[in-house]
Amino acid sequence: MLHRFYRLKELASGNPAWQRQLQRLPPPGLARCLVCPDAAFERLALLKDADMPKDPRLATIKRVLTMAAPTWEQLVAEYGLSADVAAVEGGWEESSAWELQHV
Repeated sequence: MLHRFYRLKELASGNPAWQRQLQRLPPPGLARCLVCPDAAFERLALLKDADMPKDPRLATIKRVLTMAAPTWEQLVAEYGLSADVAAVEGGWEESSAWELQHV
């Protein structure tokens, strides 16, 4: 679990707002983020690498990690992001792999 915390901290490092959020997350919120599948963590990596768009739906770490797969897919399509990313069905409970092709 400590490894996942350090990974989350690394992913937040490129975004000052995410860094502040991570520092202020209450223990239950942090725990929920840490148990998200690796695929959800890859959402943060994709946004970090893509110079994250300024979108309120992407404003919080917890929201990105736990959003429903259709919402995530819509955002990826809207911003033309492309990567082999695993969608997270139902936010954080189940995962299934999918691939997006750059438009």
